[in-house]
Amino acid sequence: MKTRNSLLLAFAFCGVLTSNHTFAQDKKEEAAKTVAPAAKEEVWQERSDFHKVMSSTFHPMEDGDFKPIRERAGELHAKAEAWAKSTAPKSMDKPEIKEKLNLLVSQASELKNKIADKATDDEIKVKLTAMHDTFHQIAGLCKPGM
Repeated sequence: MKTRNSLLLAFAFCGVLTSNHTFAQDKKEEAAKTVAPAAKEEVWQERSDFHKVMSSTFHPMEDGDFKPIRERAGELHAKAEAWAKSTAPKSMDKPEIKEKLNLLVSQASELKNKIADKATDDEIKVKLTAMHDTFHQIAGLCKPGM
């Protein structure tokens, strides 16, 4: 009988501990829902289009494969121009972004012309890396709150 009462008491105690943990977890989840969500970055389709070509040419170049950029330099330039001419989402309509986009177009044009003139891999690497850096500067300026 004494053992049975001890077991019942132990089960009851475990039940209280479990319910307190569940209650505390529910409170944490509820508090998380009431916190304001982080500002979402707006979609700028021309930026995404440019990024697809940039990433599919830059990352192979990092691994020593210059074929993608040699084949797609004209496309990269066209995507840069389309991005610069497009209408920016309101939160990204900033003079500093427009200035960097103009630089990106100029860099893309230079790279396209260098490749047409049979540039070496080293020359391409310098130009494409500079473009990649400019792209990341623009991407940083496009982030909410920047």
